[in-house]
Amino acid sequence: MKPKVRAVLIWSAIGCLALIVIINFIFNHAATSSASPTNIDTLKGDTNKEQQNKLHNRKTPVPITVTEQGNVALPLGKLIDNIPTKDNKTVYLTFDDGPGVYTKEIDSILHQNGVHGSFFWIEDQITNDLGHFGHQMIQQGNVIGSHTMHHDALGKENAEQQQQDLATSADLIGKKIGEKIVYMRPPYGSVNKYTKQVAKGIGEYIVFWQVDSLDWSLAHNPEKILSNIEHDGVKPGSIILMHERKQTVKMLPKVIQYLRSKGYNMVALPASPIPKEEIRS
Repeated sequence: MKPKVRAVLIWSAIGCLALIVIINFIFNHAATSSASPTNIDTLKGDTNKEQQNKLHNRKTPVPITVTEQGNVALPLGKLIDNIPTKDNKTVYLTFDDGPGVYTKEIDSILHQNGVHGSFFWIEDQITNDLGHFGHQMIQQGNVIGSHTMHHDALGKENAEQQQQDLATSADLIGKKIGEKIVYMRPPYGSVNKYTKQVAKGIGEYIVFWQVDSLDWSLAHNPEKILSNIEHDGVKPGSIILMHERKQTVKMLPKVIQYLRSKGYNMVALPASPIPKEEIRS
């Protein structure tokens, strides 16, 4: 083989190998980036129901007991996404990732419309002013629960880490708002077996959702918040997930109007639920 031909073949082979390495690097980097959550909403934004269910580690809906007196008995250590009531026309509006600049606007809209909601707050975002305001919200009939200390994914933590996070956040949030914390919503819906054990041990109910508005992702398309709620299948007792966002403030009156047109009452989570374990068979 002539030297020039041999050189061309060698350099061609080197070029092909380099191209393969570059392509492989690009695709692997893209896959790694997409798999790593870069903000607090990444995991929540998965609209694929199968993937959502895997993320949430959800099983069949937990049966909820309603006593003869109309009181609700909730299970500790279980994932709760639906809470029926005797009137069979109740749903629950819930708001994550507060408190913040939109808290008071959301509270005002609820008050103006004569409905109540439940808020899951991140401990390190609660200022003295918002703590006092949170107490007023509860006095008006709303509920505030924990969204952990810093919005960390509990499903990635061991039992000791979760015990520290959940117990401390419940204690500190309770002191700031002047009310005992009985509800917790895990950031990203991320839980493991330790989450359930720890929550049960400290007497906190784990609140999931049955209807996801995906409002956090719709800053440039707020109207879709309502269509997501319409198409996600609101049922009696549904817990509806929303966030403290500008687009949520814009659409909340329309969401309330739509739910009312379907005959639903909108209330806060039960202020003093009865642990299901205490109900005698």
